[in-house]
Amino acid sequence: METGREFSFVGLLSLAQLISWGALYYSFAIVSVPIERDLGWDKATVNGAWSIGLLFTGLAAFPVGIFLDRLGGRIIMTGSTLLGVACLLLWSNTEHLSTLYVVCTGLGIAMSGSLYEAGFAVLTRRFPTTYTDQISRLTLVGGLAPTIFVPVAAWLVSWQGWRTTLLTLAIILLAVCFPIHALGLRERSTTTEGQTGSRVGKASTAALRRALLHPSFWAFLVTFTIHSTLATVIVFHIVPLLHERGFSEL
Repeated sequence: METGREFSFVGLLSLAQLISWGALYYSFAIVSVPIERDLGWDKATVNGAWSIGLLFTGLAAFPVGIFLDRLGGRIIMTGSTLLGVACLLLWSNTEHLSTLYVVCTGLGIAMSGSLYEAGFAVLTRRFPTTYTDQISRLTLVGGLAPTIFVPVAAWLVSWQGWRTTLLTLAIILLAVCFPIHALGLRERSTTTEGQTGSRVGKASTAALRRALLHPSFWAFLVTFTIHSTLATVIVFHIVPLLHERGFSEL
């Protein structure tokens, strides 16, 4: 019975990750081209707004991590989902460049509190002895986001335009991810589990301190940063490049 509840919890959280990644992250690669065309903005300006958003994702990771430890995942992930919905709604009505930069900044903060890092923290706290298995399952489902949402978003843009597509994604995010985060991430309240979560947090802090003193950690950090940079460049430039060479969105 307990295994079934664990499977349901991880399954719902994984579904929320799949939709959050698709709506908040991968949608930009699809809507950036029609935005440039309709509003007359150049590629560098539009991608500059998204770059600032990704910068805020990194900067927000520090306070988000602190609040995840103090408040738990329910408040942070629910609030981040609502922020993401608000940004998508504002994005769908964008007319001025300054609004786009505000939207991307807000999306960056929302992604910091609703994507993998926050989900991993929730699973580690919820399953202190089996969190590695649960994280693997969540990552497997979340990794399907570009496979599913890139063609779906492209189809939506071709059918109803980029503004309505963003509105549709906001509705999906609100209808699916909000209840999962708000109702499904209630923290367990028993003293034993609270003490277990506290021990895991202290162990993680000790492990981080040891890692910061090890050269391998910094080598991994540099390697991961380079990998993430290259992956981001490919994701957000491959669609516009293919479009410039005559390929349709579909």
